[in-house]
Amino acid sequence: MTPFLRRFVVLAVGTALFAASTWLVLRLAGLLPGYELELAGLRIAVEPTGLGWTGVAPALAALGLALTVLALWMPATGDDDDWHVLAGAGGTDLPGSVISISGRSLRGLVARLGAEVEGVLSVEPRVRLKKDGWVVRCTVHTWPKTPLPELRERLGDHLREALEDLTGVPVTTLRIDIEHGLARSERRRVA
Repeated sequence: MTPFLRRFVVLAVGTALFAASTWLVLRLAGLLPGYELELAGLRIAVEPTGLGWTGVAPALAALGLALTVLALWMPATGDDDDWHVLAGAGGTDLPGSVISISGRSLRGLVARLGAEVEGVLSVEPRVRLKKDGWVVRCTVHTWPKTPLPELRERLGDHLREALEDLTGVPVTTLRIDIEHGLARSERRRVA
């Protein structure tokens, strides 16, 4: 199931539960009439009465509201662990073979490749696969006295060559944003 479809199903179920609890509360308060269902000559009166239904209504409302909020909060794209299919990558032209790599592994690979370049402290990559190749955007943390034009050129060449060699897919877009010093996640507080 795709992340979008999963989000839609959770939203639909949450909304339906919340609507059912609203009807139940209004029916228990006497503001709405009951329903009669007729199926194959059998009549069923839907008349929720009694103390048990009074407890069910808030539970349904809470569950429906929780599912609705969850559906609106969850990512629709699956960015956390997306998979990229590399058809015929790395020189494998075997019929029926499929090579795929998870987004998390790919980001880790780009971060490790970037850290191999002299002058780079750390790399925070974002990588997507388009029809014509990889789209890579990196935030690179360097020492303050690192010469930036040379670093950008070395890092760009290294990332392009290594990613194409390892995945068989060319890097079509590479954006490198440079920040001096450590990333926020790597800074340690000194008291």
